[in-house]
Amino acid sequence: MDIISGIKSILVAKNVIGPEKEVTKEMRLNEDLGVDSLAMVRLVSAIKAEFGFQVKARDMGPDNFATVATLAAYIKKRLSE
Repeated sequence: MDIISGIKSILVAKNVIGPEKEVTKEMRLNEDLGVDSLAMVRLVSAIKAEFGFQVKARDMGPDNFATVATLAAYIKKRLSE
């Protein structure tokens, strides 16, 4: 499974989006996918379970969590550490 598919799976599993929703890398987490503060907490928790690392508090900003692409890049970077 690629990282973007993994992000979509998390968003579906956490009831943020429906399974029929198309997710593209350009989509903004908040505006396009409805990731509010509560959904962000669930997303961060699920990233740990799905990808095996804890999201650092200092990393939780728009540089890493603005769009699906920025989140995927952050996950890829953390997986390579």
